[in-house]
Amino acid sequence: MKHYWEDDAMKHPQPPTNAPQLTAALKRHCAQMGYVAGDPATRDGYVVVRVSIPSRHSEAIDAFNGEVFTLDLPGGYGWTEFAKQGEDEVQVLEDLLAFLDAYDDPLTREVAVGRWLRGPRLELHLSNGAVLRRRGWSKGPPDHDR
Repeated sequence: MKHYWEDDAMKHPQPPTNAPQLTAALKRHCAQMGYVAGDPATRDGYVVVRVSIPSRHSEAIDAFNGEVFTLDLPGGYGWTEFAKQGEDEVQVLEDLLAFLDAYDDPLTREVAVGRWLRGPRLELHLSNGAVLRRRGWSKGPPDHDR
């Protein structure tokens, strides 16, 4: 009997089978919004796409493996969404891209929040109402139902 750590799929994770469709949707959205999406790379079973945001002069990293979708923004901020494989992956990718659009909005700003008996903490206040922190708790937009 094989243990789970001896399984080849665990040692060499593969990207999801619908990765080309998800990557195409991501690139299509980026082209519509004026972002520049780089070529997808595969790392540890994740498809990783670097997205250049010209209006912010910065770069975000979008990565997904079919179940976990992450968006890494400059400054150490990030957001993670989860999907059931084969069911709502496209919707979760659209939700993640909405965070990217909110980051690109001029109303998004980095704020220093004072704390009692401690130094101020930096938070990223997105235009969609989400508050992202570098470490720990982050809060999604008010209408976010996940």
